[in-house]
Amino acid sequence: MNELRRILSNKRRLIILIALPVLAVALFLLERMGGDILRGVSYLSEETRQYREDVQRFAAMTAEEADEDTSELYPFDGRNPITLRSTKLHVAGYADYLEAVSEQAERMSNSSVFGKNKNSFTYRNIQKTARDFEALSGVTPEFGGNRAIERWLDFNIQDALYLFAVLIVILAFFEERRSGLLTLVRSCPSGRKKLALSRLAVLFIWSAAFTVLIYAGTLITAFALYGGTDTLSHAVQSIESFRTCTLRVTIGEWIGLYFAAKLVCGFLIGLIFWFVLSFLSQTQLAWLAVIAILAAEYAAWAFIPSQMALSVFRYVNIFSYIFPAEALGKYVNMNFFGLPVGVLDLLMVLFVLLTAALSIGVVLISVKRYPVGNRNLLGRLIALFNKLADAVRSRLPITAMEGYKQLILGGTALFLVAAVWIAPRLNFMGYSSGSSDEFLYRQYLQEASGPIDEKTYAYIEQAKANIENYQDGMEDFGKALSKLEAQVERRKALADEGGYEPWLLDQSRLDETIGKSSVSIHRWNAIVAAALVILCAAPIFTFEKRAGTEKLLHSTLRGRGFVFIRKYLIILLEVAAIFALVYLRQWIRLVRCLGESTLSAPIQNADILAQSDLRITLGTFIALIFGLRLLALIAVGCFTAFISSRSQSWEKAALTGFALILLPGVLLYFGSEWVGYISIIPGISAVDILVPSSRSAAFAVITAVLMAAAAVLTFLEYRRRSSRLVG
Repeated sequence: MNELRRILSNKRRLIILIALPVLAVALFLLERMGGDILRGVSYLSEETRQYREDVQRFAAMTAEEADEDTSELYPFDGRNPITLRSTKLHVAGYADYLEAVSEQAERMSNSSVFGKNKNSFTYRNIQKTARDFEALSGVTPEFGGNRAIERWLDFNIQDALYLFAVLIVILAFFEERRSGLLTLVRSCPSGRKKLALSRLAVLFIWSAAFTVLIYAGTLITAFALYGGTDTLSHAVQSIESFRTCTLRVTIGEWIGLYFAAKLVCGFLIGLIFWFVLSFLSQTQLAWLAVIAILAAEYAAWAFIPSQMALSVFRYVNIFSYIFPAEALGKYVNMNFFGLPVGVLDLLMVLFVLLTAALSIGVVLISVKRYPVGNRNLLGRLIALFNKLADAVRSRLPITAMEGYKQLILGGTALFLVAAVWIAPRLNFMGYSSGSSDEFLYRQYLQEASGPIDEKTYAYIEQAKANIENYQDGMEDFGKALSKLEAQVERRKALADEGGYEPWLLDQSRLDETIGKSSVSIHRWNAIVAAALVILCAAPIFTFEKRAGTEKLLHSTLRGRGFVFIRKYLIILLEVAAIFALVYLRQWIRLVRCLGESTLSAPIQNADILAQSDLRITLGTFIALIFGLRLLALIAVGCFTAFISSRSQSWEKAALTGFALILLPGVLLYFGSEWVGYISIIPGISAVDILVPSSRSAAFAVITAVLMAAAAVLTFLEYRRRSSRLVG
């Protein structure tokens, strides 16, 4: 198809589309590794190996034996607290669960509270629920390892990538409008109805292709990690989270239904955006409309309870089609103006109606709506909005106008929104191992931490007395307490030798947060923060070049150094926003993790900082870490701005910044330590410099040189743009 070939002929778009399935698999693995690639690989390997062994072990158990087993050490991840133990009990008790549902429905129907008004939503819902669950009579769940499917369905990032792929093709449908060729295209024999029908076919093919590419890739990866292909013939109710699913299908059949649902839902979502954007002529306004629609729909989907009368707006929602697993996997009746209606049934009916209506609508718009003239009410409202907006924009001071150009016209607001989503998913702690009595030892440390004085020794004596009073089974406590006592004496001896106040600190926690166990995590966070700064700073000078107004701006009285300073002020504000999103949150969590009381301890009490020449407290040291990170990010922003001043487009500026700044950091992250001597990533990481090591001094010198170079380049560019000639 010519239209599909045209869309794929754009190299940048093609690269993004090829990258999406790869990115989905990479992010799935990264999530399973807890965000730490280097140390997470061994953790994930051990987790999956142990899980496969546990599946075999629990399969041989009875439900009673499984109920008494507490050996699973790793299964909880916060979102999906399903264990093999709970799955075993679910399978054994499913028949009792169905019987309980039937008995509860009968009991509630006959009660004076719920059975009094037979026309109420509650009574009708009770009756409908009983009828629907009767269809599951005879379904026999089987035990199996279903973690692959559970983790696959939990991975919502793939839904965001799929939505992004759909938006890419929809925006490609409007390229002739952006390039000024819409009138020419519509004048061709096949430029209206035939083109619209061709695009409908392209959208369907596109949805099918990316359903397979994105979701099949992550599903295959999940099965490769956790196994479970042998359970595909089991009833879908064998999965504990599908307890209330009323579909009589196997797990394999349900996965097929899910893929079909994602295909048609992607097609419908594309139609919705295509229809809405057909009335908008400006690209920036189109993006704002997309964001506004998604924000409003998500608010209704996330915050309206299912039992409210307004629940119709929760389920009749674009996000019900973005996340169809809920409708396919859980039994939910919504209050449809007093009537209990199955969400899945309602969504299927709405899909048919909306697909038919929107398909006809986009074809009619393509045929009847001309490039100029015959504007409808929405078009006139948009023109009025632009007129009012121009009246406001024309009165903006230069700083505000530069911010508007950068955030809205340059699109960096989208990257800041992405930072809001990315930042909470970044880890800041590594892993450390310990002996069998490590847990008790760290409990003692937590209670006794602080300056070593009479209170410390009193605590130890009291702990010894407690152990003597309860002698049976206290061997591990005794070992942990002896270890604590030895640590107290060691710290006191080192402090007397070094001439500082002795403190008792949790050395493992310090190592996990700012020591060797966390170096790779801090480097990864530095790469992410630097990437966000590069993306946000790249358009700063390219907008005028693309618009052809650079020399015109320079010819004005305040279009030289004055505008230059304002542009850099905007960059500083964006860097500050990224720093706050990525690192300020980590700063707060780090202080809470270490304990506010420990911030007054001299840093020499930490084994990892014992060789430091700085005579400061731990709190001041942490402040230095985050202060250095902020300065290094500002340097990245200055480098990127300089690159932007020499680039014709923000894409080239961003790619150049990635090559010169990020690529060395990525190589450093994956173990090429020598690259740290030409990278600013150790400066953003900060622990590479401030925590003593064989390379910390060299990294500090390189970071200082790079920061100085950023300042010099900024000054030279300021002088160039403040002169009378530019270009």
